[in-house]
Amino acid sequence: MTDEWNVWNDLSSLPADPPKMRQICNRCRRPVTVCWCTYLPASPLNTQCRVIILQHPAEQRRCLATVPMLVLGLAPGRCLIFQGKKFPQTRHEGLEEVLESPNSVLVYPSESAVNIEELPPVSEVSDPYNLILIDGTWPQAKAIYHSTPLLHKLRQVKLVTGSTSEYVIRTQPTDGCLSTLETAAETLAVVERNSCIKSKLLQPLIALCDFQLDHGAVTHQSTEYRIKNDTYPKQIGKRLKTYYPGQFLNIVAGYDPNGERSVWICRAVHRNAVCYGLLYQKKKMAGVQLSLDRCFKEVDEAPLELTMAFFAISGLDILNALNVLDDKKKERIVDWIYRLQVVPDGSHSSWKKCGFQGSSTLIYQRDETECSSTYECGHLAMTYTGLASLVILGDDLSRVNRAAIIKGVKALQQEDGSFCATLAGSESDMRFVYCAACICYILQDWSGMDIERTMNYITRCMSYDYGIAQTPEVESHGGTTFCAVATLALMNQLDTCFTNKQLDGLRRWGLSRQISGFQGRPNKEVDTCYSFWLGALLKILGVFEMVDHQQNKNYILSTQDSVVGGLSKWVDTTPDPLHTYMGLCGLSLMKFEGLLEVHPALNISQRAHEHLRSLHKAWENN
Repeated sequence: MTDEWNVWNDLSSLPADPPKMRQICNRCRRPVTVCWCTYLPASPLNTQCRVIILQHPAEQRRCLATVPMLVLGLAPGRCLIFQGKKFPQTRHEGLEEVLESPNSVLVYPSESAVNIEELPPVSEVSDPYNLILIDGTWPQAKAIYHSTPLLHKLRQVKLVTGSTSEYVIRTQPTDGCLSTLETAAETLAVVERNSCIKSKLLQPLIALCDFQLDHGAVTHQSTEYRIKNDTYPKQIGKRLKTYYPGQFLNIVAGYDPNGERSVWICRAVHRNAVCYGLLYQKKKMAGVQLSLDRCFKEVDEAPLELTMAFFAISGLDILNALNVLDDKKKERIVDWIYRLQVVPDGSHSSWKKCGFQGSSTLIYQRDETECSSTYECGHLAMTYTGLASLVILGDDLSRVNRAAIIKGVKALQQEDGSFCATLAGSESDMRFVYCAACICYILQDWSGMDIERTMNYITRCMSYDYGIAQTPEVESHGGTTFCAVATLALMNQLDTCFTNKQLDGLRRWGLSRQISGFQGRPNKEVDTCYSFWLGALLKILGVFEMVDHQQNKNYILSTQDSVVGGLSKWVDTTPDPLHTYMGLCGLSLMKFEGLLEVHPALNISQRAHEHLRSLHKAWENN
């Protein structure tokens, strides 16, 4: 007790006054001991060109940011900063005028960008350039670029100088990547034909890095360099073969499940990387990490949702890579899908439950002839994706109880013409109308739908702007507009249901959803999946060629994760199976090289659709 009391006495003797703050430099706002202001140009550089920085808000909080060096190194008014994630906004006074100016140039390595050396020097143009740079991480910069349509209209240039970054205390993704300060300095030096600009502007950065290195920091090599030299420490993937050697630029390290390290090359939609995303990407379900390949490796035990299996199976088919599944594995997948079929048990009302379940979770009895649980019943979305998966895998559907499934579909149609998903209870809306139509089309039996009531429901869901909503009298939406139009196309009732004025309105509404990729509703962000939903809608309506294919393609490709494969919803988010699959289908609509063509209404490959048509002919002959 005495020792403990002595400890508290020692603590009580400590001074209670807060520590003194370090003296801060008034110019660079850094502690005086690490101030780099003395390395700034003696007189701020009065360049002919202005530098316009579009800065992601997160950059303002970076203590080692380089943009403040640029601002202080140039004369007042020569460097302007606008912060945000999307430009221009009302608070960005004067920015829209800059973005629309003919002498504005975007420094960004897009596909349409040319070597900056091809840009005429400022001495040969009537008005000096506005040099626009995006300040942020690469994912942030890509997100800003794709959410700002005005940037796409600008002349775009890229640096092809081979310079090595002086910012050695930060890790760059690849060799040749430069900080914002270095990019601006290099660009100004080239367009003004004055190499002194670069050397003067970079002095503060060099001094900062030297100070940090003298006080414990270490030189950081780029990720690319470390991979090439076998020093990259992270385990980030599975080994993939390179289908197209020499055509892809970003080198990424990976590990296979046995721990053997490998390197693969992956850029744009490298089919191996996307296959990896479909086959091996992990998806969190019910708090457990489940790997998509479990439906291929542990079919008897995997509680995998049937829709997820569809994304993987159909995605591989669109990639023309279905052969990665050997015949034995395909047979196991087919058997697993048939296990999910709910069939009548002989009772009077059991036919209402027929269809496919989403997983084996609710299969209480292994006997396929029995159906006992209240919740052991078909689900329209799972029945559609189950049947579609069987068709893609080349099955003849001989084990499908077609009559029972059609009766199960019919039991789910509501009085207003909509469908609910399952007999156990769910919402009833346009999504399940589409699933019901796909099921009837695949099984070639339209007795499961009251077509007249369905058409009336679709008509009542059309909004004032000619888009179609999920239910009557709510906001129109890209996904549900596709569902309605695809349903009518499968029923061959599109021209019957809508007038020419309504069809023209639908076309105009769909085309208006393109920003770079497509948005689902007005004033919403662009999203990868709508490249298919809206693209397929416009394909069915006969105006898909009016879409800006290059902009749409660029957005989809920008969402690819070059490390794990797959496509994501937005540029700076994690890839997932749904957006990977829908992005591939969106590219397929544009006849992207190496992809099979997708059937726009049924959302399977045209190859699989031809197999389905052969089944229909066989059924007719019987």
